[in-house]
Amino acid sequence: FARDLAIDMPAQLTGGNGKPFPGEISAVSPEVVNGEVNARVRFASAQPEGLRQSQRMSVRVLLDTRKDVLKVERGPFVEQGNGVAYVMDGRTAVRRPVELGVSSLGEVEIKSGVQPGDRIVVSGSDLFKDAERVSVN
Repeated sequence: FARDLAIDMPAQLTGGNGKPFPGEISAVSPEVVNGEVNARVRFASAQPEGLRQSQRMSVRVLLDTRKDVLKVERGPFVEQGNGVAYVMDGRTAVRRPVELGVSSLGEVEIKSGVQPGDRIVVSGSDLFKDAERVSVN
């Protein structure tokens, strides 16, 4: 996601007490070293009370906001599925074409191919060997 980082993007800083503070990206390094990119984040408003000099904080950067989307847990089906997912129909997993949208580390948007309430197989479907229907116990 390094190429998607930009100055003034919203971020959330969290200190040791777990309290979040709004922030924004103020600088991004142009190079990636060992799979990491360095960036600077500043508080969106005045620095919160009670922080120490050089205190470590976690940062979460908001790359995109989507409302009213269908999303599921990210699993191996995202990389291995080649545009298909297995959707449960009772005790049978049925192979169905799906269109995936944006993804995060933990979730993926599904643009088409499933409906809210459908249950999909997010891992282990590589054992199905591209069968159209598989009985699941």
